[in-house]
Amino acid sequence: MTTQSGPVLISDPLPEATAEILRGAGLEVIVGADQVDSSLPEISGWILRSGTQITRELLEKAPNLKCICRAGAGVDNIDCDAAAEMGVQVMNTPAANSNAAAEHAVGLLFAVARNVGQGHLGMSQGGWDRKQLVGVELEGKTLGDTSKIEKEMHNSKAHDIRRSDDDSHGLLTAPMAYNPDLDTTDKKTKKRKKVESSEKKAKKAKDT
Repeated sequence: MTTQSGPVLISDPLPEATAEILRGAGLEVIVGADQVDSSLPEISGWILRSGTQITRELLEKAPNLKCICRAGAGVDNIDCDAAAEMGVQVMNTPAANSNAAAEHAVGLLFAVARNVGQGHLGMSQGGWDRKQLVGVELEGKTLGDTSKIEKEMHNSKAHDIRRSDDDSHGLLTAPMAYNPDLDTTDKKTKKRKKVESSEKKAKKAKDT
């Protein structure tokens, strides 16, 4: 976008730095979910998270819209097909929260292995069956997963914990094998693939 572009709408809560960066680039910024209806006719950019639903009807009310940016991975709340038909580019930030998700996954691994959930439930009900809550140790176990989060778990500093008796091994060692072409497609993955081709579709729509 250039300084001649229309305003950019931020319809979901984001750090104040987001608006500051855009204003620093010479863009007018409109903030707030309550500003959606009134700002649609003039905006050229739209930034959102998961709280806003961008439908075909809303897109039809935004004739000057050129770009939608989803602050996050999922785009299920955006009608990507309608956006492509109208020449609107749809972008997302799939890696923005990968480290946080990896850390959360590591925490859940420990919780499941050590029956933390069951222990909490039992204690909240006045019980403590210690023998049933011993669980298993993760050392020496092999983690099987094919997702991007699994890869991030091995790359992230979230698992960079060393055993005191052997500093050569991390808590989670490098993956035994990784196949980036393995088909793990689900409905959400298919939806994300639409984003990847959105720019091409948008350009084609503009050229016709």
